[in-house]
Amino acid sequence: MTERFDSKPWYKQFWPWAIISLPGSAVIAGLATLYIAFENQDSLVKDNWYQEGKAINRRVEYDNNARALGLKAEIKADTITGDLNLSMSHSGQSFNFPEKLYLELIHPTLAERDQKIILTRTQAPFYHGNLQQALIGKRHINLSNNGLPQPSEDGSTIEPTWRLKGTTVFPLNEPLTLGQ
Repeated sequence: MTERFDSKPWYKQFWPWAIISLPGSAVIAGLATLYIAFENQDSLVKDNWYQEGKAINRRVEYDNNARALGLKAEIKADTITGDLNLSMSHSGQSFNFPEKLYLELIHPTLAERDQKIILTRTQAPFYHGNLQQALIGKRHINLSNNGLPQPSEDGSTIEPTWRLKGTTVFPLNEPLTLGQ
């Protein structure tokens, strides 16, 4: 019996290409996964997390100040118009209602969905503001009288003296109460 040899060159054979295609497809899939990972990176909610961690004691002081004043806020959100109405109450003897309040609505994972809203006093103890976009899902809420620490005109730093905080799920079916 005589042996038969295939006289075609290797690149015209089926099996070498079948064997090469397996690792080749793995490389292509890996590059596609790498591209997707770079295009859809998760963002940090707070970029300055180290400074945030160092400032935790100051924030506890703000919460204690709000407790000492007996502050309580009730927030109503109109999902159709985006209006935010807030009413405040206090049990402290010496409390002046500020002209503006600063409300932060912080998304747990996506920084681009955070909203910072300035609420202006309409008539003590009522405040009004507008949502920048509709809220759906869980939010952490911070309400303060001076917002985040900011430099003043004379170069010193103006810091909040009190803060109310909470967590809720939007849209609100009933008013949200922050504080005692």
